[in-house]
Amino acid sequence: MAGRDIALTSSNLEGCTLNAQEYSFMLSNSNTSLRIFDTVGLEESDIGLNTFMGAIEKAQELVMSLHKAGGIDLLLFCVKAGRHTTAMQRNYRLFSEILCNNRVPLALVITHLENEGVMENWWERNEQTFKKYGVSSVAHACITALPAHVTIVHGETESVAEGSSETVS
Repeated sequence: MAGRDIALTSSNLEGCTLNAQEYSFMLSNSNTSLRIFDTVGLEESDIGLNTFMGAIEKAQELVMSLHKAGGIDLLLFCVKAGRHTTAMQRNYRLFSEILCNNRVPLALVITHLENEGVMENWWERNEQTFKKYGVSSVAHACITALPAHVTIVHGETESVAEGSSETVS
């Protein structure tokens, strides 16, 4: 979205986002200014109860402070492509239904689609499954966080697959 790396990421076993982090940037190829808040991940099944409850409390504090400061325009709910999990469904309900009282539009952002020839095809195959589990959205984006060109085995360069055709705005 920003056209450059701005958020901390990690492939380590432990997450690197311990508190909500704000990122402000101009949308690449646009004059649109965005403020994005990355929250502590709740997807891990092995985080302790205290860590889980603390993360929920921090998310609630963030949502309340944003509402007081003018509100939230859109939730970007990032989901790793793969199997439906109860954690994903629980987190959807937590943010969309409980913390935001179903009053904030939500867009699904499907990540880790590097192996899809056309990323949008993943959505076409899986959209009904989201609906089956009660996960609804006003828009979606099928993405990879990899750079436009990735060096792969033996030094070959391959363009990353075609992205989502639907724009989240």
